[in-house]
Amino acid sequence: MRGLICALAVMVPMQAQACDEVLLACSTGASRQVTVCLSGDSVTYSYGKRGKAAELDLTVPLSDGPYTPWNGIGRYISDSITFHNAGYAYEVWQSVDKMSLDKSPAYGVNVLQDEDVLKTLVCDAGAKTQPFDRLYEATEAQGLCWSFDNRGWQETCP
Repeated sequence: MRGLICALAVMVPMQAQACDEVLLACSTGASRQVTVCLSGDSVTYSYGKRGKAAELDLTVPLSDGPYTPWNGIGRYISDSITFHNAGYAYEVWQSVDKMSLDKSPAYGVNVLQDEDVLKTLVCDAGAKTQPFDRLYEATEAQGLCWSFDNRGWQETCP
């Protein structure tokens, strides 16, 4: 009986963490799903097959400064949220080409090791999103401010 209960527990996907605000939910082809959720004072990245337990589930406190806002320069308006795990970084991004007639944003994930991009996953059409800059306010609420000079979050800004 104990073996049957263990087998059933493996077959049932684990419950996802509570999610106050979905910042991004999209498929990236090959039946994979990316989800980024803001919950209280942390943000979570989940990746895996649709309808299954996440293969990778990373949560980082906003006080660690995972959000990088647009720098205000260039053709592309883009910002990102970066999650670190065992020598890898998962940089979830959104971008709009200011020069394009189609102002629809693109979304995706860069998988990095050190500074090298190993893979870029682009979200398929139909992503459920809201602007990542929501994290700007949420990070400020943690007592941090963005320094454009240092390109990072800090406790005191001029």
